[in-house]
Amino acid sequence: MKRKTLKWLGFLAGVGLVLWLWQRDRATGGVGRRLKYATIRLSRSARLVRGRERATWVHRFYALLAPAYDLLFLKMPGYRQAARDLIERLDVGAHDTVLDVGCGTGLLTLPLAERAGRVVGLDLSPAMLEKLAAKAARRDLTVELRQGSVLELPFADEEFTIVTTAFMLLYLTPAEKQRAMAEIRRALAPSGRLGCLSSLGEIADIFLIREEWEGLLTGAGFTDVQIEERYDVFRLVIARKRDVNDHQGDVL
Repeated sequence: MKRKTLKWLGFLAGVGLVLWLWQRDRATGGVGRRLKYATIRLSRSARLVRGRERATWVHRFYALLAPAYDLLFLKMPGYRQAARDLIERLDVGAHDTVLDVGCGTGLLTLPLAERAGRVVGLDLSPAMLEKLAAKAARRDLTVELRQGSVLELPFADEEFTIVTTAFMLLYLTPAEKQRAMAEIRRALAPSGRLGCLSSLGEIADIFLIREEWEGLLTGAGFTDVQIEERYDVFRLVIARKRDVNDHQGDVL
């Protein structure tokens, strides 16, 4: 019990350190050496939330964090713009039905709702969904919200033309990442698009490097994989659901 408590304290301290360093480096527009080091330390501590403890951790941690989440995390330099860049690259329009997995307080969900015909946000945390619902109401945006897991999506086959996610995969084991991508592919319509926002695996090993993204997505049945970097720290990953008539797609 004492060891687990120390892990929790280490993780929370890591969150605070990363946030402080984000603000410190904000003026330079880049990511400082101290931030990279802190992110690596945080990534190692975050493995506590993988596996069977995840649901309990998510409920408790994000219930505490939800009231201040936007103030802390959405102030990160380039974070909002990277999210908007991803939406632009996906070419979201009024004809699209979009699922945002691990939606949190709406980093992707709310901008998507300004463009798409239908947007659904899915998250494990009731507190984060409640926060998102209030924000959507204030902006007069229509968003459907569901509590659930990417490992067992509560949606029909081929229900969405686009699925998005931001920083959700970092909580999953390699086997769970494969299962998550299989579920996302199942929920996507033929030729549906997938857009992921993450950080560079070259900075912290809890995130995926380019080759890992390529292997994960092509192995899960996606093609036309495109991987781009933004603002020294963010990674945009875009892919299309492979159809039966497709050849193996290129990775760009």
